[in-house]
Amino acid sequence: MTRRQYNEQEICKSCGLCCDGTIFDHTSIEKNEIFPNIIQYKNKKYGLRQPCCYFDKQCTIYNDKRPKDCSTYKCDLLKSLSSHQLELDQVITLIRHIKTQKTRLYQLIPNANTKLRLEDNFNNFLEKNKPKLKTKQFKNKYSSLLLEWALYQQRLLRFHDRTS
Repeated sequence: MTRRQYNEQEICKSCGLCCDGTIFDHTSIEKNEIFPNIIQYKNKKYGLRQPCCYFDKQCTIYNDKRPKDCSTYKCDLLKSLSSHQLELDQVITLIRHIKTQKTRLYQLIPNANTKLRLEDNFNNFLEKNKPKLKTKQFKNKYSSLLLEWALYQQRLLRFHDRTS
């Protein structure tokens, strides 16, 4: 195993944004894969809801049998490291920044539930305030949250571009 491969594995295990519900709301699994908490979603496909039940600050089954999607997935940030577009210290810094930003957002969203995905908390907040969203008072009151959310969404594109 090369140093770069080792770094990639350590980054994956410590990052966990694809496991904790930040990047995905579920992970697809193959028909023959057996895991707890399997959900059925569109087109009769199956998956594991995120955050993953095997994620506890890092993947707890990384070296064991993982779903195929998990063992083959490589985020855009990791691809940038592999192709030498980013250095290891840059990748580590970007991961630290997004995690810090997530913590700030959980604090900024009123009544946020840390057991729910951050995106679900934000969407619940928007739904609850739907009648007020376009008012100046709402925008002023929640300007820090709205700006932080926009920056967070932009930063997430470094990990996984949802539009592609």
